[in-house]
Amino acid sequence: MLFFDLHRLYGDATGDRQVDAADFLAFRLAYLGVNLATYDYDGDGVVNSNDFLQFRTRFLTVFV
Repeated sequence: MLFFDLHRLYGDATGDRQVDAADFLAFRLAYLGVNLATYDYDGDGVVNSNDFLQFRTRFLTVFV
């Protein structure tokens, strides 16, 4: 039997189970129009203040 450790934490673009400064840098780039899909929380095609609110609520969160 195979076991896969899957997780999804919005804002964790680096996949290290933390929403930290590296992810914030990636969010800032997305806010400027680069790599939109990762941070477009509501799927409206833009990264804006609504998406930032979702990111901010998870900033410095660690998924265990």
